[in-house]
Amino acid sequence: MSNMKLILEGWRGYLGEALYRKSDSGELEGPIERDEMISQIIGYFKTNFPELYGNADLQLKDGKTTLQFTNFGDLKDRDMAIRKLRDDGILSIDAAEDVKRLDQYHRATTRFVDVRRPGARQVPIIIQLNSGKGGAPAGIKYEKNFAAYVNKKFEEQGLPYEAKVLPTYDDETKKLNPDVTVARDGREYISFELKTSAGADFGQFQIGAIDHIGMDFPETEGSNRDVEMISQVGSKTLVKAFNEVYPKLIEDEECMIRLQNLAGQQAADTKKVKAAYKELVDSADLVTVPVDNIGQYATAYYLEKDVDFLVIDDMLYAMSPAAQEMNIPGVKTLAQAATSGGVRARIKCHGKTYSATGALKITKIEKSVKFNEPSVFNALFP
Repeated sequence: MSNMKLILEGWRGYLGEALYRKSDSGELEGPIERDEMISQIIGYFKTNFPELYGNADLQLKDGKTTLQFTNFGDLKDRDMAIRKLRDDGILSIDAAEDVKRLDQYHRATTRFVDVRRPGARQVPIIIQLNSGKGGAPAGIKYEKNFAAYVNKKFEEQGLPYEAKVLPTYDDETKKLNPDVTVARDGREYISFELKTSAGADFGQFQIGAIDHIGMDFPETEGSNRDVEMISQVGSKTLVKAFNEVYPKLIEDEECMIRLQNLAGQQAADTKKVKAAYKELVDSADLVTVPVDNIGQYATAYYLEKDVDFLVIDDMLYAMSPAAQEMNIPGVKTLAQAATSGGVRARIKCHGKTYSATGALKITKIEKSVKFNEPSVFNALFP
């Protein structure tokens, strides 16, 4: 290596960064390679929790000083592992920053630091453990965990309430149920809809192309250029949402081709025909139509489901008139808080099958207070 290259390498080292591990006494051990650090972090979980992670495909997905790992499963398992490694002195946690929801942790600070020169500033390496599962399984888990969480609080505080997760449909009314209902002294008290994030669907319905025939679609006016709403036709709010996206769908040739291909695959009666369509169907956003007052739109849908409160990642929003009359300090209504959004139509994959759906989407929402803050919880369940 030439003298000039040696000088340049020296400056890169001086101006660059190096990874170290802090010992029990606070001394820096290293430097170590990034891959070695990642291997050690994954090793903590595989070694200490072999029944959970021994055979799991734990992976780093992204991040430089906040490392995003995936395939760590249920939040309760991630929380348990982080707390155990905290107790062993391997990790540290900050209740204000690292809780994901329901007082459970998904983030922690490791003993590794990124030492940045000049000045030798030490930047802690933080890990975030993600489930690696899709939104629907996460949502179902959230409903069950929410009910278990509040029931534990009721028991601890000697309160006469009981929460339970409801089936999706009410067999008698044929209406969609809220996710969770809470009874007081055996009588229905309040109900909740739960979302793990503001990016969730706030009311979803299926759509499809009409009158597809085999693999060739006649180029005539009428049915083969049309789309119908397949599910949730009893919801006035979602019918209105479908009517928002319908004109955009039928005027977009690519959207119609995608919907017709999907319809052909769904109707195919032989493996050969299904296989032919398989190459033509994939996940795709079709159209998104902005709508005014998205918060009022979504509220109207959840009132059709008799929902009192919406919980988004532990944040509480009052929906029904009865919920709003409780006047819980800090609790916002969705109509106030959701200030931007629209109706999105897309084709999405469910493992081995596909469907075309429309949904209300919120793109901007103000934060509300969390339901499990002591003052809020006590006001909800006096």
